[in-house]
Amino acid sequence: MDNNSLFWIVLKLLGGLAFFIFALKTLISNLQAAGGRWMREAIRWATRGRWVGLGLGTAMGTLLQSNAGVFLIIGFLHAGLLTLPQAIAPIAGANLGTTLALQLIAFDLGEFYYIPIILGVLIMISIQRRPWNEIGQALIGFGFLFMSMKLMSGTFAPHKELLRSWLSDPHGGGFSAQIIGIATTTIISALLQSRSATMGLLFALIGAGAFHSLEPIFPYVLGAQIGTCSTGIIGSIGTSIEARRGAVTHLLFNLIGVAIALAIQPYLIAFIQTTSPDLIRQAANLQTAIAVITALLLMPLRGPFVGLVRLVTWTRKSAPPSSYLDDAELPKPEQAIYLSVRELQRVAIICAQTFRLNAEIMFRLDRKKLLTIRRNEDAVDDIQNALKRYLQELTQRYLSRRQSIMIQHLNRCMIDIERIGDHNENIADLTEQRLHTKGAAFSSSAQQSLFTLFESADRVLQLVIQSLNPDNVDFQAMARDILQARDEYSDKSLEAKALFSEKIINHEWSPIVGIFLSDYVAAFDRIVRHSKMIALAESQPYFWIKRRKLDRLAPAMPGHGGIRNEPTDFLDKLQEEGFI
Repeated sequence: MDNNSLFWIVLKLLGGLAFFIFALKTLISNLQAAGGRWMREAIRWATRGRWVGLGLGTAMGTLLQSNAGVFLIIGFLHAGLLTLPQAIAPIAGANLGTTLALQLIAFDLGEFYYIPIILGVLIMISIQRRPWNEIGQALIGFGFLFMSMKLMSGTFAPHKELLRSWLSDPHGGGFSAQIIGIATTTIISALLQSRSATMGLLFALIGAGAFHSLEPIFPYVLGAQIGTCSTGIIGSIGTSIEARRGAVTHLLFNLIGVAIALAIQPYLIAFIQTTSPDLIRQAANLQTAIAVITALLLMPLRGPFVGLVRLVTWTRKSAPPSSYLDDAELPKPEQAIYLSVRELQRVAIICAQTFRLNAEIMFRLDRKKLLTIRRNEDAVDDIQNALKRYLQELTQRYLSRRQSIMIQHLNRCMIDIERIGDHNENIADLTEQRLHTKGAAFSSSAQQSLFTLFESADRVLQLVIQSLNPDNVDFQAMARDILQARDEYSDKSLEAKALFSEKIINHEWSPIVGIFLSDYVAAFDRIVRHSKMIALAESQPYFWIKRRKLDRLAPAMPGHGGIRNEPTDFLDKLQEEGFI
């Protein structure tokens, strides 16, 4: 083989692999857009039991692949909406679901892969609304997967004898050859950040005739399972210890699966060979069998497995508190309201910690802390969705007038806290932009002025946290403290703005410094403004907890369709008034 031929072979191979990864990303991203929200809502069902969690994780892994599924679970662990024991089952299920998705890719569609591409285009053209648009694009991605595999197989086919000598019996075979095979696909899968891409490449090699039996394929399948865990490990950087333990859980789960497969290798291979005469199908079945065996073994041993994960990731730091929202307490509305206030306090603490992280990176960028800020903002969004769902379910009970109004206040407070989270992320973006902007370095006096304002805003946030303690007897008194601290902040904010203008007018600070300073102050102002809105909600006469009703049950309200109004009159009025 001359250099010119080798160049074109490598180019076609890389092009086919890039095409496969693009098709896979298209498929996953559109399935996630079409069903991802449902998945995020359904995650809470993982708390109902290990087998429910396993089934949920399997569905998630089938639709989104294990990487996306595990990343979603890591996010819920970081938000405290799942505990580590609860996360074991969906992580195992996500692993299993990915192998089921690969069963589809293992089918030999021949030239019929054009059908999903045509269907996808027709759906996109004829039904231009969600989720059909995403479904159409997912079908196109699905067809492209088979097209890319056919391209890679066609590239490999003329050189199958050479590939067979390299891949089937490296270094004379034996255990050392298996370790080399496992290591090779572990690295490839880690670099590609996808087990499916690695298995697609392996399927293409099998289709080209590079393997003669299942035995030499065996280590490459195992390596793909280990390498895919790199996505979760990388994605857990900057998260809480429990979230990082979720990533380690995924890794240990697959390592144990690989160890089990190696221990029973002769029997496992013999069994898989009876499942299908097709070698590609055997490789897919091998993956599924390993995932099933590992899940069935570890599900009854969830307690010891959690202990192993905690031992591997031992730390002196205590894990942050998990969510206080408990569906079992919904029949007791006052208790559910009490827990909701405590949940508000928990998420307010996350926002205040993020605000302080912003102060740390404001003058010296730390990538890990920057990642933590972004992960915290995602966590705040997840908690907001969970609390809103919890309050909505609470409205299905018979509530007193005070409880009904209290729920509205809690929902409004959560919205304001989520906005504080948004502004925290905006401050981080501003810092990252400023530290990469020429001439935007702050002088000592500018730093001191900004830090003084930061301290004042931080005091407001700390008072918000104290006020959201559900054991408070007088929420209105705590609200007055927040409003007083807010007034003190407003005075300092006006002083800072006047100082900034004076410094820029006198050419002591450059205009670019003034722009960034004013942006920082605007973000601080917005955070304090939302804190004020929380205080105003707490100032209302219905914002309090009736402790003697904490254990009182309330029956569920009967379902009813409500009163439906025809929109015709309203639309006619809008048209008459010239609004439409």
